[in-house]
Amino acid sequence: MLLSEGLSSVRFRSRNAGGSLRYSYEDSVTVRELAQDFMKTSHSLGARQTNQPLGTLCALWVLLVMALPAGAATPPDPTDIVFGPDKLWKLHLQISAENWQAMLPTRGLRFFGAPQFGDEPGKSPETRERQEPAERRGGFKFDFRYVPATIELNQEQFQQVGVRFKGNSSYGMVGNSNKRPFKIDFDRYIEGQTFHGLKMLNLTNNAFEPSQLRDSLAFAAFRAAGIPAARTAFGEVSLSVPGKFDRQFIGLYTLVEQIDKGFLKRHFGSSRGLLLKPEGIQGLPYLGADWHPYEEFYRPKTEATEEQKQRLIDLTRLLNFATDEDFAAQIDTLLNLDNFTRYIAVCSAIVNLDSFVGIGHNYYLYLDPTDNRWVFLPWDLNGTFGALGLAGPVDRQIDWGADTPFTGYNRLVERVLAIPIWRERYRARLAEILDKASHPDLLRPLIDTMQQTVGETLAREAQLPPPELPGMWKMLMKLGEKPPEPLVFITRRHAALQAQLDDNRPGKTLTISLGGPIQRDALSRQITKPLFRAVDRDQDKKLSVSEITAALVTLHERGAAATSNPLTEQSLAAEIVKIFPKPGGLFSRLGPAPRPQPTGFGAGMLLAGYARFLAGTPHDSLPITIWPEVTAKLMKQFDSNQDGGLQPDELSNALNWLPPPPLAFDPSQDDRPSETEGGKPQSD
Repeated sequence: MLLSEGLSSVRFRSRNAGGSLRYSYEDSVTVRELAQDFMKTSHSLGARQTNQPLGTLCALWVLLVMALPAGAATPPDPTDIVFGPDKLWKLHLQISAENWQAMLPTRGLRFFGAPQFGDEPGKSPETRERQEPAERRGGFKFDFRYVPATIELNQEQFQQVGVRFKGNSSYGMVGNSNKRPFKIDFDRYIEGQTFHGLKMLNLTNNAFEPSQLRDSLAFAAFRAAGIPAARTAFGEVSLSVPGKFDRQFIGLYTLVEQIDKGFLKRHFGSSRGLLLKPEGIQGLPYLGADWHPYEEFYRPKTEATEEQKQRLIDLTRLLNFATDEDFAAQIDTLLNLDNFTRYIAVCSAIVNLDSFVGIGHNYYLYLDPTDNRWVFLPWDLNGTFGALGLAGPVDRQIDWGADTPFTGYNRLVERVLAIPIWRERYRARLAEILDKASHPDLLRPLIDTMQQTVGETLAREAQLPPPELPGMWKMLMKLGEKPPEPLVFITRRHAALQAQLDDNRPGKTLTISLGGPIQRDALSRQITKPLFRAVDRDQDKKLSVSEITAALVTLHERGAAATSNPLTEQSLAAEIVKIFPKPGGLFSRLGPAPRPQPTGFGAGMLLAGYARFLAGTPHDSLPITIWPEVTAKLMKQFDSNQDGGLQPDELSNALNWLPPPPLAFDPSQDDRPSETEGGKPQSD
């Protein structure tokens, strides 16, 4: 045990001169955090007389430490005491009856007749008006709000702690269960109050995940691969609400570190960068030159400077409009590709589909201030290792293709992996992760320790009465495939991926999307005909250079005249959108858009943004002299038969080359700001 005791006191970190984590292909940081997890595991295994041979574990520790970069030790972090696979906190929430009522949301999506959580019969909603305002959070738009509460953690008591519910499906699809996810804010009402240096904690309820280990295992795999990721522990949670609950045990939770300024400082040396948590979009769509639509969908978590706002717009513009050559030459100046290829490699290894590579959420973007490049950070991982039923049969998930680590359509992943050097590096990272971060032999002792930690609490939770679920949801639950035990899935997935890499064979493709699949030809099918009618003046079914240039000049003159100012991207978008008929909407048959569309969120925005990108001019200055050059670039890229004009199929190809529209897209939307808006979108 001397070896394990010596190792467990060391925190391994690899930092460059600027203090940020090192992301280097040549100097991999893989296994740094997983080694720490194994070192923490050593005490638990020794104390609980596990059947795992200690010599095997010691040998594993030695191998892990030998793989760490030299000189990587730093002083212990005081927050480390909270986390580890052997940490089970006894947590008691005490909330007044009035505050409990105020916490319950009154808005949000319903599912198959699920009850609308909110004011109970006989309760007055007036008490809610005295609480702080609620915010509509996440894709399901629940209006969660904080209330003050008292919390005990292993007999440490904290007064006036901010507590609210959190989550999307993990809150909205649990029926009448009291085991709902919580967010804890220790210094919301008492400034400076922390829990061992932590200002916030998340209590995730591991909905639809019977083992309740996947969140912790997946975060450990990301940390092992050199991706900054949250640390975890476990919690045995009880609840007291006068007149309703008295220390009622509600279940096992996973305690998850918050991605906040403290986290950013620990991993990047600075929290001055811009932190985003996108929601309601797939991929990284370009939303125009104005910042307001980005606030709605990219959801900044820190205050954005003008330079940081532009950095995001520049990234989305390059991704969605640049030629392959320009994209390959410039993308690593905006996006940390070492981080990104590691991120998608881990997503592939653990089948993380409820994420950027699948549904399109549950991740953070951070603009690292040390090099002004974006990095990806994972979040909400309980649907990993085959637990996400929306992704299809488990067998198909196990054989998900190594070379297609996304579902449906993902422009960023496709374009990055189309760059030969980064495709090779992605495959090298995936092989490394299979060997050092998601190998069954490495994760087995971690799983054993976690199971020993939570076993009694899980058995106690199993004795609770099952929650009441709506009939339709019950039926869907029965139809769905029960996820396998984590180690079973890990073993099979590891073998499938290794075989794909060794034999260079393709795996299965997966398709998944909330709200229906995004179709790559959606834009062309909707607007090719009205564009042709508007531009093809001689009706010869071909758009000539002169016709395209004349149309652009006409739009320019109309836009400038309408605003009595020089043409901008936004005013050009307002003129383009008038081409398309009303009413309309690509998804109108599916009902109303998921949310009000921000100003500029239509076909005009996409086409005007692309035209300005081709022109290479600032969005607030589009001179009329640019349009011949723009037309020439269009012809060079899309006139495949080189006859000096664009046929209907060539125009369709040009439109299909652009990113598909978001689910809320309506090509007939008027992109012009109304007088009451003052040029800015109205808040909801």
